[in-house]
Amino acid sequence: MKKIRVRITSNAKTTEVIRKDADGTWKIKVSAPAREGAANTELIRYLAVALDVSKSEIHILNGHVSKHKTIGIPDHVSLEDIDY
Repeated sequence: MKKIRVRITSNAKTTEVIRKDADGTWKIKVSAPAREGAANTELIRYLAVALDVSKSEIHILNGHVSKHKTIGIPDHVSLEDIDY
């Protein structure tokens, strides 16, 4: 499993990748609110679709209640494949 760092912004108009910062952190906006895990669920759904993997293959490893998260993705995929 590969680890990536993500900083999310919730309550956005659309869910999308904004950019990858110089430190390797991905900035992602999610349309769901940061309440009761809705933003986390939307982040996992979005990454699964964008990376063409099942939702069960995407894991939040750290940061369940933070906007700074460490996400586990399968070794065979890369966020570099996502258009942003």
